[in-house]
Amino acid sequence: MPSSYLNFRFHFIDLAGRAKPLFLLNGRIDGESGLRLTEHSIPIEDIKQVYKYQDLIAIILKPYLALPKKLVENVLPETSALLIKVADGFAFNVKSAIDQHLSRLHAAQAKAKWEAEGKASLFRTISCPVCEAIIDITAICSEWIYCCYCENIFNQYQQLLPKSEQYNICPRCQYYGRLQVYPEVKFFFWNRRFISSFEENYICDTCAMRFYKENIWKNAIFLVGLPFSWYSKYLLTKEGDPTLTEMAQANRLAQEGNMKEADVLYSTMMLRNERHIGLLYNYGLAWLQNDEPKKAFQYFSSVIELCNNYRPARQILEIYKKTTIEKTHL
Repeated sequence: MPSSYLNFRFHFIDLAGRAKPLFLLNGRIDGESGLRLTEHSIPIEDIKQVYKYQDLIAIILKPYLALPKKLVENVLPETSALLIKVADGFAFNVKSAIDQHLSRLHAAQAKAKWEAEGKASLFRTISCPVCEAIIDITAICSEWIYCCYCENIFNQYQQLLPKSEQYNICPRCQYYGRLQVYPEVKFFFWNRRFISSFEENYICDTCAMRFYKENIWKNAIFLVGLPFSWYSKYLLTKEGDPTLTEMAQANRLAQEGNMKEADVLYSTMMLRNERHIGLLYNYGLAWLQNDEPKKAFQYFSSVIELCNNYRPARQILEIYKKTTIEKTHL
């Protein structure tokens, strides 16, 4: 069952990334009032989806809701979304708590449909071992299960895909890889002025490696930038999943169009674990981006056989099939 309640502190965030107000606000999640932001409540059934990026949470509401004026003021323009920044390192807990209630609502609705058809005995669910959301697995008959809420992969015994805790789809390049928070620092002169920029991004080793190589010598000119580059290098060398040692390099080569060398590295990893979902997904994506859709389709199909509801692969396959159908009608 979901936690009875969870209290947290937050700021609203506007389109420019500014926190408002300057002081922290109080929030709460419980089974009775749903999501409470300050003194205003949003019922769980009015929430469509929740996304998290580091300490930011985007709450996508159903359109055309009647909201209190203070909440309406914080809805992002031309959307039905609220963006909040959660304090005290509670972002994962807050998203998980919302998802626990939201997933149980979805599961109850799905069960009601099966009961209406007289097939209630076929309905099956499982709890995600990470976020504790309820996943409908009635139509899933594969070895692995994908949690559409926290994006982790686990089996019917609620065991996570081995050594996958840090691995997911990179928000920047869309390849599967190890994700870490990397500093991205640039120093340069522009129009006789010294300019610097600093960002922290949750990206894969491939994207971090590319940024490091592009900026290490530029930052070396301004010595203050070197420590950040060295820290990125240290993160890149940290040990990850030993079966995916060549993953970052293979992904980089594929993204640069060097599929011949990337193919060798992917094949090497396949010898260690030919049933790794993330590896098969990347192999398929690499072939697709290098104009080999038939080879890509084979790897994506293998992913779906291992994990029927793996959303990243299913989305690509749906686009591929739609494109194929459109071409046959031309």
